[in-house]
Amino acid sequence: MNLSFIAIFTASILTGFFTAGVGSFVISIAASVFYNKYYTEELIKNGFRPFDERTEIELKNEGIFYN
Repeated sequence: MNLSFIAIFTASILTGFFTAGVGSFVISIAASVFYNKYYTEELIKNGFRPFDERTEIELKNEGIFYN
């Protein structure tokens, strides 16, 4: 199981408990925004490469570079 999932899930449960669910919603939005870039960078570190030139350009526009 992914450690980042456990951390996000735990933070969501705890903040949701103390804020009647509002904190959980905020954590979910923040996690969805930042986790996609994190996951893509991890895939590139593991050897994945862009499928085509268009995807390569989109990654560079988002600040994700590879060797």
